[in-house]
Amino acid sequence: MFKISYPYQDAGDKEDEINQKLTNIIRKRVLLRAVELLPEEKQEEFNKILSEENQEKTDQFLGENIPNIQEVIDEEIENLKRELKEEKNEDM
Repeated sequence: MFKISYPYQDAGDKEDEINQKLTNIIRKRVLLRAVELLPEEKQEEFNKILSEENQEKTDQFLGENIPNIQEVIDEEIENLKRELKEEKNEDM
């Protein structure tokens, strides 16, 4: 079984809530990137899978149809980290 590795999925209490929000942001960004990376003939199938709201099935589809999906996830994690650091520095 294919499993996409997202950070921040398991923690505790308040951290859990924050980590879940971060994971959701990353996941949404990855899904947006996936639409751009998928060939047109796969996009309709992808939209159907997304409408089912089944994370496991979505992850499996991405793993089968985007060979570098983990790299895309890693890029989005780094992008979010950079944006959060920039935002923090602006607040200071």
